[in-house]
Amino acid sequence: MTGIYNRIGPELTPVVRTLLILNGSIFAVQLLLSWTVGDYLTLYFGMTSDMITHRFFIWQFLTYAFLHSVQNFFHILFNMFSLWMFGSVLESYWGSRNFLKFYLFSCFMGGFFPWILHNVGFHQGTIIGASGGIYGLLIAFALIWPNQELLFMGFFLLKQSIWL
Repeated sequence: MTGIYNRIGPELTPVVRTLLILNGSIFAVQLLLSWTVGDYLTLYFGMTSDMITHRFFIWQFLTYAFLHSVQNFFHILFNMFSLWMFGSVLESYWGSRNFLKFYLFSCFMGGFFPWILHNVGFHQGTIIGASGGIYGLLIAFALIWPNQELLFMGFFLLKQSIWL
C-alpha cells in the first residue's frame, strides 16, 4: 500500500476525534436510556419521515446520524471504524472546516433522500446511524484516490474503484 497509510490506520484528526467522542457518548446515553425508559432518543431524534412531515421535526435530518442501534454493537463499531479510516484522510486533505461541512451535508442527504422517497410512496421505518455520512466519505475518497489499494477485511488487497 502506498502513501496514505504508513501504519495500521491514518492519524486521528481533530474533527474525526470529536465526532467519534460525540457518537460514543450519545451511544452510551442510548444504552442507559434503553435499560430505563426505552427508546426515547430514537423516537425524537431518529429520522422518521412522518415526524418531519406532520410534526416538523426537521432536526431529524441530522440527528439520526448520531444514533446507533443498541441491539447491534457492530452497527456503531463499523460506522466509527469507517469514519476514522476514511474521514481522517479526507479531513487531512480538505481541512477540518471543509471536512465537517461535507460530512454533515452527507448525513443530511442520507436523511433527506429517504424522506423524499417516503413522500412519493416508498415508506420506511425510523432511520438511525451514520451510514449516510459514511457513504458520502466513501464516494469522496474513491473520487479523489480512485486507484488507492485497500485491505478488505484485513486480507484481500483491492483497488477502491473496483469495490465502490
